[in-house]
Amino acid sequence: MEKDVSNIIFDPDKLAAALVESNVSQAELARAIGAGHRNVVNRIIKGARTITATELLQISIILKKDPLYFARNN
Repeated sequence: MEKDVSNIIFDPDKLAAALVESNVSQAELARAIGAGHRNVVNRIIKGARTITATELLQISIILKKDPLYFARNN
């Protein structure tokens, strides 16, 4: 069964929660997704930077979460 994900809104609070739950630092995640500096992840969490589909998939794999976990519940 396919899901329509065309209008999903990323919830940065869920990223922050998943980092804590997974015991992964912002710096570790930034390195793992090839972003280099933890500031990139910090800006995503603060909503100051958008996330690409590729980054979302990488983050989902690293944090062992379904990509839809990071969707904002409306």
